[in-house]
Amino acid sequence: MKKSYADMDPVEEIRAVRAEIMDEFKTLDALCEYLNKHYTKAPVAKPKESKKVSRQRKATKHPS
Repeated sequence: MKKSYADMDPVEEIRAVRAEIMDEFKTLDALCEYLNKHYTKAPVAKPKESKKVSRQRKATKHPS
């Protein structure tokens, strides 16, 4: 008989959820496609670049 999540310790619960996700979605692309299809209404913020990365990009641009 399968244990319920309430009967599991936190690490065991995470492993069980991960296993269920891996059984349903064989590839990461399939999981991403599902999430994008069903949860696209929430805006996803793009991570800001650090100032160091921003400066490096400006320094490596070639003048046209």
